[in-house]
Amino acid sequence: MDDVLGTYLQSHEALARAGSDAFRRAADHQADTAHGPLLRQLSDDVAADHALLRGLLDRLEVGPHPALSVMARAGDRLAGHRPDGQLLSRSPLADLNELEDLLAAMRMRVAGLDALTATDGRSPVDGRIEPAVLTRLRSRAHDQLGLVESVHRHVAAAVLDA
Repeated sequence: MDDVLGTYLQSHEALARAGSDAFRRAADHQADTAHGPLLRQLSDDVAADHALLRGLLDRLEVGPHPALSVMARAGDRLAGHRPDGQLLSRSPLADLNELEDLLAAMRMRVAGLDALTATDGRSPVDGRIEPAVLTRLRSRAHDQLGLVESVHRHVAAAVLDA
């Protein structure tokens, strides 16, 4: 396995794990909202996609990078503690901030999957991973991004117009 490709895949796996954690937390925090069930479904789907990605990396004999995993998870945790104007209760901005974190995670995921399929119509992992698997992951990521964008617009309007 090419060191550059291996490092790239390790980086995206670490970010995918942190993103999966972020989706789970957002689904938990916003469970009682109108978009709570959608966030729960997205959380489950993102976790399943992360498990599929881990399986693909195992097939390529690329293990997770411990330092990248720790850094990605720490960054995700720190992002959840930004000032939002309230100390004793959850601010409405917290929901909006969480959704913006999810948007960033989804955009990085889409970019990573786009990169793996961007080399003259063939993937740098051709022959080792079925193209249909990457195509399916890429399509799901694009669909999931659209759903998160829709929820974000709704929450932004509700929070910022209040």
